[in-house]
Amino acid sequence: SIVEPIRDRPSGFACVIGTGREASFEEPHYRLAEWVLLKLHSLRQINVERNEVSALRTLGNYELTHKIGEGGFSEVYIAYDLQQHQQVAIKLARENRSEDTLAREILNLEGRLLEKLKIPGIVKLIESKTSTKPYFLVLEYIDGIDLKKTIQTVVGGFDLGDALSLIYAAAEPVIALHDLEIVQLDIKPANFMLTRNGEIRLIDLSGAIDPTLGGAIKRVPIGTPEYAAPELTQNNIGDIKSDVYSFGLL
Repeated sequence: SIVEPIRDRPSGFACVIGTGREASFEEPHYRLAEWVLLKLHSLRQINVERNEVSALRTLGNYELTHKIGEGGFSEVYIAYDLQQHQQVAIKLARENRSEDTLAREILNLEGRLLEKLKIPGIVKLIESKTSTKPYFLVLEYIDGIDLKKTIQTVVGGFDLGDALSLIYAAAEPVIALHDLEIVQLDIKPANFMLTRNGEIRLIDLSGAIDPTLGGAIKRVPIGTPEYAAPELTQNNIGDIKSDVYSFGLL
């Protein structure tokens, strides 16, 4: 359900569309969801119809329309699936890099891991294209903004209840990974999405270690310096304790 403010009601109430009931903003994530709606309204270019934009590039059945993020080895785009007629996200390996093989290995491992996982709080894989260039993953499109932008949006910061609500929700997919002995190794606000209905989704597993898939890929750096545990900055392989350290910095 999407939270829609009721203009004639006090600020502490919202209407949950599709349920016909009122919900207090004290319920988990509802006030946060309203912030997301306001932010998304200001980011209209992300929520445009396909016929309002021209494709930046076509990859098979996918028309890339907007670049929305990038990392050391890949770029992320909003795309339109010409067969299924829906928006998706494309994680595309950077080209013209000396680490071209490494970029493919990172995408391939992330794709295998996402294909294996069935965790509600983690982005879903639609398709993996890592056998030939260009290398890319097709992911579900999540309608929301990342926690980094959400934090920047909230003037004056979060109150304690909202902060705890966010932290509890973000912890769920991480705990689920740890229960499977999988280490994420790049926990930071930008890797969590707050959706339109107030859910938190983990959207990046490019640095994760899964013992059943052969462990980690040797690469430097691992993680993001501002959130990385000391052992990661020293170019060592991290473990669950590394994730706990990074999560504490959220």
